[in-house]
Amino acid sequence: MSMTSAASSSTSSSPETACPVCGRALPSSLLPSHVSGCLGDPVNPLALAEDLKAWLEPQFDAMERAGRPVPRLQAFADVLMSYHHRASVLVHGQSSVTEREAAVDAAMDLGSVDDDEQFRLFLEREATCCLCKAVNAEAVIHLEECDHRVCRACLRGSLTSDAPYRERVQCPVAECGQSLPMFVCKAVLDASEYDALEASSLDSIVHSGAFVRCPSCKEVFAKEQGDVLTSDQDQTRALDGSVMTPEALRHRAMHRFRCKCRTDWCDLCEAVPYHNGFNCSDFKAFTMARRCRFCNAAITEANLHRDCGLQDVCSNSECKVRASDTCTKVLPCNHPCTGLRSESNCCPCLSCPSEEGTVIADEFCNICWVESLGSAPCIRLTCGHHFHHACIVKKLEKKWPGSRISFGFLLCPLCKDPISHPSLSRLLRPLIRTKKSVQDLAMQRLYLEGLQTHPDITQPGGKHFQHPEEYAMDRFAYFMCHKCKRPYFGGMRQCGDMAGRDEENFNADELLCGGCSDTTVNCDVHGKDFIEYKCRFCCQVAVWFCWGAHRNNALLRPMSS
Repeated sequence: MSMTSAASSSTSSSPETACPVCGRALPSSLLPSHVSGCLGDPVNPLALAEDLKAWLEPQFDAMERAGRPVPRLQAFADVLMSYHHRASVLVHGQSSVTEREAAVDAAMDLGSVDDDEQFRLFLEREATCCLCKAVNAEAVIHLEECDHRVCRACLRGSLTSDAPYRERVQCPVAECGQSLPMFVCKAVLDASEYDALEASSLDSIVHSGAFVRCPSCKEVFAKEQGDVLTSDQDQTRALDGSVMTPEALRHRAMHRFRCKCRTDWCDLCEAVPYHNGFNCSDFKAFTMARRCRFCNAAITEANLHRDCGLQDVCSNSECKVRASDTCTKVLPCNHPCTGLRSESNCCPCLSCPSEEGTVIADEFCNICWVESLGSAPCIRLTCGHHFHHACIVKKLEKKWPGSRISFGFLLCPLCKDPISHPSLSRLLRPLIRTKKSVQDLAMQRLYLEGLQTHPDITQPGGKHFQHPEEYAMDRFAYFMCHKCKRPYFGGMRQCGDMAGRDEENFNADELLCGGCSDTTVNCDVHGKDFIEYKCRFCCQVAVWFCWGAHRNNALLRPMSS
């Protein structure tokens, strides 16, 4: 509540009595001195001062409970205290000033404020809104910074208007421009309106240009420009697959931001994700144009590929190959099928949102991590995960990554279930046969070594509990002979790991089994399958054959002491 409203309410609530001489209504505490003056009796300055003080003190008590006092009423109190002091000095005989002179001095000091009518006008002025001119002592708030009086309704209307934030938090009186204290705003608005005002304050800070706000999680942080890189340093491709120009790289450094929630966007047009390779206006035109379903390039009459049975395919050679492998059907949801042309049953739509609300077609393939799933023909494995068909084929054709045979490439990269799909049957059959052959050799080796009762197999909690074939494959190292294309035993896997074998740069031509080396040794019982040769130099089990000598991988680099 404002001070003006407190003062006027206190005045109106004090009891008033009509003067029996002149009929004027006065506060009861001021009536005795006033009646004496009307009757022509000599004025007692001290009695008058005491009466005024008795009337003024309740007014100030009420104002102090409500807040700061009205400045002009404070000035009236200062004058009254000065008059009270002089009256006390006069009455107690400490000065030769006459009663009349004291009364004249008091009248000059008090001026018009000692007149009841003038004081009433003063309080009325303090209770009048500068905007709507309504007189409401309870609702008017005195804005001390600019000395304007505005009612709560006018202030609330200004604070909740659609004007910019800076204009709303200023004094609503025309051409004033003085900022409103936040405690005044909080006193006028309810909780929801004040929260909205604070949100507008945050918006004004963000729009000032020094801060940005994540469009996803609404986090606000300071804007810092990134380093402008060259196309050699930043090999990110544009949305249409082209190399980004220096101007595009500069725009990316200045206006692309990435939040800790992994959202990246443009701070100018707020596009999510950021439009690599385009400024905002070009990106808007790009989004409105027809684009190739594979490379995202804008399609024109000049580059449209018309002989593939698909819509929105450009004439790029790679896109033509992908179009020849892609299904030509349209799904019930009216999205084009992204599966293979040879499939009898179409895979689920990748363009419709999933149960989690994400569009799978926009996600990267978890094998190549370069292109989205919608940019090439995809297959859905029996485990339910989608991958580019070409990426799966390349993964299977590459087989194991090093010289030692392993079969992790036959598992789904996401869930580790065996890879299975009708289009991969021809490719999977020989690989599965090779896996079974190696497993059989490893199990025979397991029994020959007497390791079938190893604690890792027989004891609960063991790494390969009740799975001896997994233990055998993990313990023994097998290699593929370059000549006969059959697997052969090459020692313990741990030995090869400790020897520091270079799995990436091995020479497959040097991997020869005992039967394909320059020897005619043969076992009458097992043939050549279990014949092992010692390394000519270190006497360990030989793994490869070169220049007429059997060698072990430990000799590829110096052995440590």
